[in-house]
Amino acid sequence: MAQLLNAASGDPFTYKEAMESDSAQDWVDACQYEMDALDKLKVWHLEPLPEGRKAVKSHWVFKKKADGRFRARLVAKGFTQLEGWTLMKPSSQLPDLSL
Repeated sequence: MAQLLNAASGDPFTYKEAMESDSAQDWVDACQYEMDALDKLKVWHLEPLPEGRKAVKSHWVFKKKADGRFRARLVAKGFTQLEGWTLMKPSSQLPDLSL
């Protein structure tokens, strides 16, 4: 379904599609902007993986905004996490939404 939405909007669905497009340099710049922002905010730091564990995978989401800006977001494939295996603590307070 997501591929159909991206195809209709003209946005690349994969990193490969973005890098093979006519706007490849714009997508590279958008990816670099995202990586710089993640680094500045100290979203993560590298750690050695525990024996027998795999890293949570990620992928890029690309979107060309109505005003012409190219946006790239690096997102985790959270469905690859294992239940009961805590990889990190939240870096900020989370709101209590219970009523």
